[in-house]
Amino acid sequence: MKRPEVESLAAELRAMAVNARPVHLYSIAGKFGVSEIRNVAILEDGRLRRDHGRIVIELRADRNPQRRRFTLAHELAHLLLDSTAGQYVTIRARSASARHAEVERLCDSIAAALLMPPSVVEELEQSYGVTFGLVEALATITRCSLGAAATRVCEITDTPVVLTEVSRSRTGDIELRPLSRRPRHLSGNVRIDSDQAALTAARINLDPRPAQFRIGSRQLHGRIEIRSSGPRRFVFFAVDNEAQGPRVANGDKSDLAAD
Repeated sequence: MKRPEVESLAAELRAMAVNARPVHLYSIAGKFGVSEIRNVAILEDGRLRRDHGRIVIELRADRNPQRRRFTLAHELAHLLLDSTAGQYVTIRARSASARHAEVERLCDSIAAALLMPPSVVEELEQSYGVTFGLVEALATITRCSLGAAATRVCEITDTPVVLTEVSRSRTGDIELRPLSRRPRHLSGNVRIDSDQAALTAARINLDPRPAQFRIGSRQLHGRIEIRSSGPRRFVFFAVDNEAQGPRVANGDKSDLAAD
């Protein structure tokens, strides 16, 4: 499904909320007749249950509040798709498992668009530019995770971005764990040079500056930024348009790949 259609479905959900920033998900749930939202010990992130005419949404209790919020938005997207009964969405798949996977991806897309409207991203971009500050502000305002916010920035802006978290390998080497989904042509491990690794290891905050880095087999030009947030350490990459190929902001959600 194309992004404009996803945004339209998300806007339909958002119109049901009593508060738009951050979106009040419980009021949307009430419009669908959800009688209870509860945190429980389950293996999946969330699920819908229909019990004796009651609609119950269960969320995995040991997930953090941002993850549970995104999962709740995901389950509301399921309710929207169920209520339209194919009026707006037609999913063609060769098998039941493929159809299930496609529906799950679509509900993730709707959830992100519901929680992080384009207008909010664009407003924040005017203040922060495409930086880690934009991702952090978007996550804070919408009560989403940094990874989800970075993925949304990649969708809305003209600049593909990659947010990674720093960790150490067993041998003590710097490793960068991707937190955000990114265009498929930018899939693969993220590698930085020795100078950038030294700055990362030294826990120095680095303002955005021009840099070269490697993602998968591609050598790219763009900007690198290093930031700490509490005990966590992040490296943020923004790829120059001329180095990354066609713009993906108006493409399918399937154009974004998770590692």
